[in-house]
Amino acid sequence: MSPPGGPPVPPGTVYFYPAAANGSSWCWMQRGNHSTAVWALQWTLNECYFAGIAQDWDFGPATERALRTAQARSGATVDGGYGPNTRALLKYISTAGPAYCNQLFLVGIG
Repeated sequence: MSPPGGPPVPPGTVYFYPAAANGSSWCWMQRGNHSTAVWALQWTLNECYFAGIAQDWDFGPATERALRTAQARSGATVDGGYGPNTRALLKYISTAGPAYCNQLFLVGIG
């Protein structure tokens, strides 16, 4: 399946997106956080939104500015924090390559 409005995605494509240490993707991040989830967000902001910020695991002013820009471009609430609303609307990097920065397209199983 392909994300709505995006290029066709090869079968088996995996998207990389921020998650909490317990594996939950329903994490909240904001300025002051320091984690691998912040690094994943910074990677996404650089690759999909051309933010040009350091991938230093620290959610500082540059990450917040880049996230606000990405939120505005994606139609998310522009609050500088990463939560469910932003997660649902941002584009993410995939194993299909850099041309496949698309919104997550999660299909229910069962």
